[in-house]
Amino acid sequence: MTDTLHGRAVIVTGGGTGIGRVTAWKFADEGADVLVVGRTEDRLKETAGGRPGIRTVVADVAAPDAPERIVAAATEAFGRIDVLVNNAAITRPAPLGEIIREIADRQLATNLLGPLFLAQEALPHLECLDQPGAGDGVCLESDPAITRKLAALDEEITALVRMRDRLAVQLRRARGESTGAGDDTTDPDDVGDRHLNRGVRRDRVQEVAGDIAAR
Repeated sequence: MTDTLHGRAVIVTGGGTGIGRVTAWKFADEGADVLVVGRTEDRLKETAGGRPGIRTVVADVAAPDAPERIVAAATEAFGRIDVLVNNAAITRPAPLGEIIREIADRQLATNLLGPLFLAQEALPHLECLDQPGAGDGVCLESDPAITRKLAALDEEITALVRMRDRLAVQLRRARGESTGAGDDTTDPDDVGDRHLNRGVRRDRVQEVAGDIAAR
């Protein structure tokens, strides 16, 4: 364990399992204070077990009141928000022609609207930070090879990537940093696509989580 991120506060959604859990561990092991968000209390407790730097809040990111509750929990616990990792997502496979409206609505609420409104709620806290490396938002997307077969998910991921890039530009402007080639672009060295999907190997989960925590 190191203290390279000591004093930083991080929110990780979907932190009860998989990449979200390992990402929370990576941040905590680097000294950050971490708020892990998920729908299942027992899984969140497993994530937080043995790591005093991790706190938990049970919330469904698709719920209308979730952004306010999550941000309030983070600011009450840590007094600040330095990093937001929008990891929570669900996948309900269906090709075009077989998409069920109710299922698609649920998927979009979790995978797109949830990250959108959580980022919006956290934005004032991310923008006010003036130290290098603070105020970062990370969104995780699925593998294009998978999403091409899932019409609704494919469009949703495109929108999520666009939202992530816009957020990165806005945060850089707030900190007086260069936004790259133009208003609609970001430095590819700073914001890279995350190509993740279900069934990722354990070593890949560790690699992705480590990369996120290192940014």
